Amino acid sequence: MSGLDPVTLEVIANALHSTACDMGVTIWRTAYSTVVRDSRDCSAALFDAEGRLIAQADMIPALLGSMHLALKECLDNHYPIERIDAGDVLLTNHPYLGGTHTPDIMVFTPIHWEGKIVAFAGSIAHHIDLGSIQAGGIGVMSDMFQEGLLMPPVKLYQQGVLNETLIKILGANSRWPHLVDGDLRAQVTANRLGVRRVDELLRRYGHAVLQAAWERQMDYSEARIRAELAKLPDGDYPIVGYLDSDGLDLDRPIKVAVTVRLRQGKVIYDFTGSAPQCRGNVNCVTSSVAATCYYVTRCISDPDVPENEGCYRPVEMILPEGSIVNPTPPAATSGKHPMAQRIADLLIQAFAEIAPERSAAASCGSTSNYTVVYDGGQIQYEMMGGGFGARATKDGINGIQVNMSKCVGLQIEEAEAAYPVRIERFELLRDSGGAGRWRGGLGLHRMLVVDRPAVLSISSDTELTPPPGVHGGEAGLPGRKILNPGRADERRLNAKAANVRLERGDSVSFVTPGSGGFGAPAERDPNLVLQDVQDGKVSLDAARKVYLVAIDDAARAVDGPATRRLRDEARGIGSARHKAEALDGA
Repeated sequence: MSGLDPVTLEVIANALHSTACDMGVTIWRTAYSTVVRDSRDCSAALFDAEGRLIAQADMIPALLGSMHLALKECLDNHYPIERIDAGDVLLTNHPYLGGTHTPDIMVFTPIHWEGKIVAFAGSIAHHIDLGSIQAGGIGVMSDMFQEGLLMPPVKLYQQGVLNETLIKILGANSRWPHLVDGDLRAQVTANRLGVRRVDELLRRYGHAVLQAAWERQMDYSEARIRAELAKLPDGDYPIVGYLDSDGLDLDRPIKVAVTVRLRQGKVIYDFTGSAPQCRGNVNCVTSSVAATCYYVTRCISDPDVPENEGCYRPVEMILPEGSIVNPTPPAATSGKHPMAQRIADLLIQAFAEIAPERSAAASCGSTSNYTVVYDGGQIQYEMMGGGFGARATKDGINGIQVNMSKCVGLQIEEAEAAYPVRIERFELLRDSGGAGRWRGGLGLHRMLVVDRPAVLSISSDTELTPPPGVHGGEAGLPGRKILNPGRADERRLNAKAANVRLERGDSVSFVTPGSGGFGAPAERDPNLVLQDVQDGKVSLDAARKVYLVAIDDAARAVDGPATRRLRDEARGIGSARHKAEALDGA
């Protein structure tokens, strides 16, 4: 293609990517709710006229590769290109029509050139309340009709005119309509930025050159992903894990079975054997499972590959219909994030056996989400992270959102300024990271005290099954939630508790899971153990009993001879030496 030299190709590719990123930043800066404005649960992307992904913002992996499925659903079955006019804006949140879960609203704006649609700007954001049976959409629900207003693809704008009827319906079905309206306007504004930026590129290069550029980028990304996958040994690698429960049947763990099949530069994720769809709302629709599989493939191949449709071509999925990874309506899906996180952990663990240098131990396994709805109408929506698993050459990461969620936890100052709450503790939890040659990341402990009566709902997991380590590494500590710790009325809350009544002065302790270690603990450098003890990440007791490192606390130094004795005895060297000395003496 004339005019598409390597420099031009690189300039266009980076312009498209930076446009998607700037669209995401626009949502952050103009949104109303804390879940979007501060926690940044949103993303943005650009697509071609067929709905194929051109570029996506570096934001939430849970939204990676899901928007293009929703847009293709819109174009194939609801609004063909010829029915979309200049000034139209499409909207949908339906989990069974390409969406992820009910709170996520997707907005798509066409980009016209010389009278025809050549591309789309798209955005997605988690809206704080769309009329779920549980305020804020957090809690246990048993079918999709309890999860809030369901919207198949509809026109939010038609030829530039806002659909006021749709806005009234949205407002009438939300407890906080001004927040939903504000966040929706933020998405529309972000899309307008994307339209303007792509229009500038079209004016500069023309449609033929621009289309050739993104076609070339898709082929390039596909080739790089295939090349990296081809370096891994072909074979079938099965792994099984469990979710604690679906929130309704509390004594029944939910089985997740997946076999990673590597075939000459292609990967197939086969979920045959996974549990049937649940009564609770932890089911994952195919777009969420796809996003998880795409994310892990990027992680173990080459995370620097440009994000576009080409990245997905080497990936196939086998998702049995009616299962937790491909449910049928009206199965509930709003609490899908624990399942998506469990799938990510399992796939990463499978690759830890295939290519340990590229993989990691299990992370905390679940984003710990909760809402506190105060009498008077305020809603505090928080997302807490935990430990990220240890890697082959370095420790895990402490207290962050892992894998499918890269959201930002609500800061103490923001929470206390916006809501009637006091955050009395917010700290890393010592000894929560799994021991290993490389230590797992630590979980978090956050304790809040409400200054006004409220209702609490929680959506989390990994409280019954600790996040496992790999290659001899130990598991991290699981999470727990305690109401009024240390008081006579103290009680443990279920990981998916709903509608827990809080009175003024009540406290809630949230402990999030740590993560698994990598390699045997006795292989850890004693000086790293000492540093962990001094930093408050590992206790003296764990240093001695788990890592087999003796530390002179007064001298703040490793006791070398004592450490060698501990590790020799653990390997049986000490007893063998004593036996040899006894025989020599005889």
